[in-house]
Amino acid sequence: MKTLFISIFLLFSISVFSQVVDNNCMYKGVKLYGEVEVVSSFADFQVYVCQNYCSQCYEVEIVDAYPSCNQWQIVNSYANFTIEITKYSSFADFCIYIKDNKYKDAFIRQYVKSK
Repeated sequence: MKTLFISIFLLFSISVFSQVVDNNCMYKGVKLYGEVEVVSSFADFQVYVCQNYCSQCYEVEIVDAYPSCNQWQIVNSYANFTIEITKYSSFADFCIYIKDNKYKDAFIRQYVKSK
Protein backbone atom coordinates (compact mmCIF):
# COMPACT_ATOMS: atom_id res chain seq x y z
CA MET A 1 0.00 0.00 0.00
CA LYS A 2 2.82 2.36 0.89
CA THR A 3 4.53 1.63 -2.45
CA LEU A 4 1.30 2.38 -4.31
CA PHE A 5 0.93 5.72 -2.51
CA ILE A 6 4.53 6.71 -3.28
CA SER A 7 4.11 5.74 -6.95
CA ILE A 8 0.95 7.80 -7.30
CA PHE A 9 2.60 10.76 -5.58
CA LEU A 10 5.63 10.60 -7.90
CA LEU A 11 3.47 10.32 -11.00
CA PHE A 12 1.40 13.32 -9.90
CA SER A 13 4.53 15.35 -9.13
CA ILE A 14 6.10 14.57 -12.49
CA SER A 15 2.87 15.32 -14.40
CA VAL A 16 2.83 18.82 -12.88
CA PHE A 17 6.32 19.47 -14.29
CA SER A 18 5.28 18.83 -17.89
CA GLN A 19 3.02 21.86 -17.82
CA VAL A 20 5.70 24.39 -16.88
CA VAL A 21 8.15 24.19 -19.80
CA ASP A 22 6.55 25.70 -22.90
CA ASN A 23 7.18 24.98 -26.59
CA ASN A 24 9.72 27.83 -26.78
CA CYS A 25 11.99 26.10 -24.26
CA MET A 26 11.09 28.68 -21.62
CA TYR A 27 10.11 28.45 -17.98
CA LYS A 28 9.08 31.49 -15.97
CA GLY A 29 10.43 33.74 -18.72
CA VAL A 30 13.89 32.11 -18.72
CA LYS A 31 15.23 30.28 -21.78
CA LEU A 32 15.98 26.72 -20.67
CA TYR A 33 18.87 26.26 -23.02
CA GLY A 34 22.37 27.60 -23.31
CA GLU A 35 25.09 27.74 -20.72
CA VAL A 36 24.06 26.21 -17.39
CA GLU A 37 25.90 26.17 -14.10
CA VAL A 38 25.16 23.48 -11.51
CA VAL A 39 25.33 25.00 -8.01
CA SER A 40 24.72 23.69 -4.51
CA SER A 41 22.55 26.60 -3.30
CA PHE A 42 20.72 29.75 -4.43
CA ALA A 43 20.00 28.35 -7.89
CA ASP A 44 17.53 29.84 -10.34
CA PHE A 45 15.79 26.44 -10.53
CA GLN A 46 15.60 23.26 -8.48
CA VAL A 47 15.80 20.29 -10.88
CA TYR A 48 15.01 16.62 -10.42
CA VAL A 49 16.87 14.27 -12.80
CA CYS A 50 14.82 11.28 -14.03
CA GLN A 51 17.02 8.23 -14.56
CA ASN A 52 14.61 6.68 -17.07
CA TYR A 53 12.82 8.35 -19.96
CA CYS A 54 9.55 9.94 -18.92
CA SER A 55 7.36 11.88 -21.35
CA GLN A 56 6.48 14.42 -18.64
CA CYS A 57 10.11 15.40 -18.10
CA TYR A 58 11.93 18.12 -20.00
CA GLU A 59 14.35 16.31 -22.31
CA VAL A 60 17.83 17.83 -22.29
CA GLU A 61 20.96 17.06 -24.28
CA ILE A 62 24.34 17.94 -22.76
CA VAL A 63 26.64 19.48 -25.40
CA ASP A 64 30.13 20.95 -25.39
CA ALA A 65 29.45 24.04 -27.53
CA TYR A 66 26.76 26.12 -29.27
CA PRO A 67 23.67 24.97 -27.37
CA SER A 68 20.23 25.50 -28.88
CA CYS A 69 16.72 24.54 -27.73
CA ASN A 70 16.80 21.48 -25.43
CA GLN A 71 20.58 21.63 -25.19
CA TRP A 72 22.67 22.59 -22.17
CA GLN A 73 26.36 23.38 -22.04
CA ILE A 74 27.62 22.93 -18.48
CA VAL A 75 29.91 25.80 -17.42
CA ASN A 76 31.56 26.98 -14.20
CA SER A 77 30.75 30.68 -14.58
CA TYR A 78 28.85 33.22 -16.70
CA ALA A 79 25.85 30.91 -17.13
CA ASN A 80 22.52 31.86 -18.66
CA PHE A 81 20.88 30.28 -15.60
CA THR A 82 21.78 28.06 -12.65
CA ILE A 83 20.30 24.79 -11.44
CA GLU A 84 20.49 22.82 -8.24
CA ILE A 85 19.97 19.07 -8.46
CA THR A 86 17.51 17.80 -5.88
CA LYS A 87 16.99 14.18 -4.78
CA TYR A 88 13.25 14.68 -4.33
CA SER A 89 10.85 15.44 -7.16
CA SER A 90 8.50 17.26 -4.78
CA PHE A 91 11.13 19.98 -4.19
CA ALA A 92 11.89 20.53 -7.88
CA ASP A 93 10.65 23.27 -10.17
CA PHE A 94 10.74 20.76 -13.03
CA CYS A 95 12.28 17.41 -13.92
CA ILE A 96 14.70 16.63 -16.70
CA TYR A 97 15.67 13.55 -18.62
CA ILE A 98 19.16 13.67 -20.14
CA LYS A 99 19.40 12.27 -23.66
CA ASP A 100 21.97 9.57 -24.22
CA ASN A 101 25.26 10.89 -25.56
CA LYS A 102 28.90 10.91 -24.54
CA TYR A 103 28.29 13.55 -21.82
CA LYS A 104 25.33 11.94 -20.05
CA ASP A 105 27.27 9.47 -17.90
CA ALA A 106 29.78 12.09 -16.77
CA PHE A 107 26.95 14.49 -15.81
CA ILE A 108 25.10 11.79 -13.85
CA ARG A 109 28.30 10.67 -12.11
CA GLN A 110 29.37 14.19 -11.15
CA TYR A 111 26.09 15.86 -10.22
CA VAL A 112 23.43 13.23 -9.53
CA LYS A 113 25.15 10.22 -7.97
CA SER A 114 27.15 12.44 -5.63
CA LYS A 115 23.95 13.67 -3.91
